[in-house]
Amino acid sequence: MRNLKVLKTTQSGYEGFLVDKHTALEDTRERILATAVDIDWTWSKKPECYGGAYRQVYEALAEMFFGPPKGACTRRVCSTRCTRWAPPR
Repeated sequence: MRNLKVLKTTQSGYEGFLVDKHTALEDTRERILATAVDIDWTWSKKPECYGGAYRQVYEALAEMFFGPPKGACTRRVCSTRCTRWAPPR
């Protein structure tokens, strides 16, 4: 996926990170998350249906960024960019 736009206007925090001379913003439990991401993955085996597999990846990413349908606070979501992640099977 390329240039996937992500916008979360509530329940998105940025707290608990290293503070140094380059830190510009205060910790908070409410800060807008707006970004665009490029996502790559490798198939462990060829999917039976690429469209269905792509949809599963998209839904898993949405869950990671936005939480469950009723919402959840996703603090430190930006730390996930360095995490090895696999979609549910």
